[in-house]
Amino acid sequence: MDKRYVVITADIIASKKQPEETRRIKERLPINTFQDILATDIEVLRGDEIQCVLEPLTADTETQPSDSRHPVNIGRFIRHLRYHLLPLKARVGIGIGGISTLDSAGNPVSKNPFELNGGAFHEARNALDYVRKTHKKKPYTHIIGEGVLAEDLAFINASLNLYDSILDGLTKSQFKKIMVYNEYGKLKEAAEKLNIGISSLQEAVANAGTKDLICFEQHLTAALTRLVLKRQ
Repeated sequence: MDKRYVVITADIIASKKQPEETRRIKERLPINTFQDILATDIEVLRGDEIQCVLEPLTADTETQPSDSRHPVNIGRFIRHLRYHLLPLKARVGIGIGGISTLDSAGNPVSKNPFELNGGAFHEARNALDYVRKTHKKKPYTHIIGEGVLAEDLAFINASLNLYDSILDGLTKSQFKKIMVYNEYGKLKEAAEKLNIGISSLQEAVANAGTKDLICFEQHLTAALTRLVLKRQ
C-alpha cells in the first residue's frame, strides 16, 4: 500500500498590503509544536506561500484519539497555523496522496517540500486554487484526496468551511485563551498562565465552543483516513 501523505499549501491573503507582517511569516510558524508529525520542514516560497508535508495517514489514525494531540491531527495543525499567523489570514489547500520523490527507505528525499513532487502536491495545489476561485479572500481550507471523489469529501469540506469561519470570528484574545486552554487541558493551569480568573476563562472557553472545536479536530483526521485508505 502506498503511503498517503498530507501536503499543506497555504498563501497569505492580501500579502502585498501587509508587507511588514508578511516578511515575518517564517518566524511565526509553529514548527516546534509539530516536529513529531512533520515529514518535511515548513518552508516559505515567494514571501507569502507556505508549504509542508505531514507524516502519512495510517490505519492507526482511524481510531478516535483521547485528546487532540493525535499524530497527524490536521484540524489542530490548521488551528495553530491560523493563530500563529495572526493578524495575517491564509487560504489553505490540503492534498492527500502519494509522493514520487522518495528515497530507498520510502521517505521524502528532501526536508524542503518545494523540492518534492507527487500526487499529494498536485492535489494540494488544486485545493488551494479552488479556494482562491470560489472563496477569494476568505480564509478557508479545502481538501482533495488523490483518487477520492469530490462528492465523497463534500461534507468534510463544508464542515471545514464552518470550522474556519468560527476561527476567523474569534478575537486575538479569544483565540489565545483557546490555545492556552488546549495546551494545558485544565482550567486552573490555563488561567494561571493567562493571569486571569478561572471563571473568566471558563466563560470564554464555553462561549467559543472550544470543546466542540477540539472534538471536530479529533474526528476530522479519523474520517479522512477511513475515506482515503478505503480508496486504495
